[in-house]
Amino acid sequence: MPTDTYPGDAAYTQIIQQLRQALANDRLNFPWANRNGVSRQALCRLLIQRHFNARNNGMGQTNADWLGCDVTQAQLEAACLAALNQPSGFGANHSWSDWSGTHRGTWYAPNQQFQDEARWEAPRRIPTKVQGDNAANGQPRVYSGQRVNWPGRQEGNWGWNQSHPEVPYIWGWDPKENGNENGQVGAHLGIPFSIGACKYILWITPKTAYFEGINTSHQVTRTVNGKQVRGFPKASVELPNPQGNGGCGQWLVQR
Repeated sequence: MPTDTYPGDAAYTQIIQQLRQALANDRLNFPWANRNGVSRQALCRLLIQRHFNARNNGMGQTNADWLGCDVTQAQLEAACLAALNQPSGFGANHSWSDWSGTHRGTWYAPNQQFQDEARWEAPRRIPTKVQGDNAANGQPRVYSGQRVNWPGRQEGNWGWNQSHPEVPYIWGWDPKENGNENGQVGAHLGIPFSIGACKYILWITPKTAYFEGINTSHQVTRTVNGKQVRGFPKASVELPNPQGNGGCGQWLVQR
């Protein structure tokens, strides 16, 4: 199955701006999850309920147990909503460095499992390509970004993430292997926040949403795809449909 195809800079930027406008209006539509008019509060509640409670076939632990973060469901829902209501981008203690490394794990769809491995490269500086795109000091902006590489894919099907300290969101390209969606799946807007050593990103696409977390406080050894692996636990959960179905992912990040 081919991956989603990058639609070009202009169309990609338009998709991201449409997502920003949707968040500002507090109503989002997610056709993959068969949900329309989802509020910010409902979005956080649905995702974090699954983070704490969902166990698709093959999962030995919920995503919350896998991460091992010292936070309650109510606390995480409140923090998610606060970040959505007043996004601030990456803070001083949170950056792309937290996510860099080799991510080895499994994506648990409701009735299938997929081995998933990716290499999130170290952050790098990306000078702006847009004339007049200046930072507060008047100098051309320099963004922070990273590439995400999947073994077995050609470079043109890799992904990337990007941010800037003065922009309240992060954004990126994650081409899913569901066929060409003209950027409607690959383009994503992120709202990051952190609680202690645990980092989180709420990813919004035009068709669905994901809640992702990583625990950078300690490394653990767990069985991943039949092998003992040591690393930082990472997890992701997809917005469920009204029947409660949605994917869940669990990885260990090795640096």
